[in-house]
Amino acid sequence: MEKISWLLVFFYSTGIWSQGEVKKESPLEMCGTVKLELINSGEYIPPQVSIDSTTIYQFVDQSAEYTGSATAMKKFMKDSLQFPKRALDIGVEGKCFLMFVVERDGTITNIQVIRGVPDCSECDREAIRVIKLMPKMKPGKLEGTIVRSQFNLVFPFKSTH
Repeated sequence: MEKISWLLVFFYSTGIWSQGEVKKESPLEMCGTVKLELINSGEYIPPQVSIDSTTIYQFVDQSAEYTGSATAMKKFMKDSLQFPKRALDIGVEGKCFLMFVVERDGTITNIQVIRGVPDCSECDREAIRVIKLMPKMKPGKLEGTIVRSQFNLVFPFKSTH
């Protein structure tokens, strides 16, 4: 009997069993926070992105690409690299983590070292020099529109001696 009374209290308090008019709210409306737009199938529709020509997009649908392939980019980097003499003398090896912007026309701008080769600022400068020599890249796209996008690159320094 106690179980039945608890069920009656539950049904009454949730509005399932009441005499008055019950406002039907979706679970999202009942939350009172952020409403997500849903289509009939219940699939989420992302909000529209306003694309402009000055924003640098970190996340895009189609990333910027080196003309050719990733293998061609590695070959270009290797062929263009002039290993710093000081690094060779003291046996420094490591990776230079770079970030730059690929503009809408494919040119590379705003080159920054995010984390350089330990104890070798010459290596970092050499990585920047090589990136400046790169040919234009294929720009990134967001929702089918060519945009300015951020590109991250790891530039390895490994002695061949």
